[in-house]
Amino acid sequence: MPSLRNEPSQAVRTYSGRPLIVLLLGSFGPYEAAAGGTAHIAVKLANVGDYETDFRLDAVLPSGWDANLEGGSGGPLRGGVVRLGPDNDAALRIALTVAANATVGATYSSVISAAAVGDSTPTASMTIQVKVSSGFPWELVVAVGSFAAAIMILVTVVVLRRRRRPRA
Repeated sequence: MPSLRNEPSQAVRTYSGRPLIVLLLGSFGPYEAAAGGTAHIAVKLANVGDYETDFRLDAVLPSGWDANLEGGSGGPLRGGVVRLGPDNDAALRIALTVAANATVGATYSSVISAAAVGDSTPTASMTIQVKVSSGFPWELVVAVGSFAAAIMILVTVVVLRRRRRPRA
């Protein structure tokens, strides 16, 4: 009979003393994204067991949200399969799209998980926090305003210098 140990982001199942282990590693956040925008999240999926294994990805998301894999073959996160050899890992980039009607200032939780195909007992999951920002680009407004102010000062200095020069 296999033994099982569950921890927040790790699951271990032992077959005749040889473990099948999966880990999900990454920052839990909080990430920021505007309503209708996208949060880009980097996660590492690691097979630290003794067998080559396929892992099926899944996500539990707030209503109206979506999760897709970026790069490589891309596509929806839900149902995506990653094959990993023993003691191997894969860097996954996830595009988490926030619902357009998400409440600004609220923090939402999403759960990303991976389970061994054919034996769903070895699983790993992590909860990711996303804070919905206003989406207004204040940094751009400040940069453009500063540039415009610098131009106005320069023009004012040039005009005042020309007015003070005596005409010859």
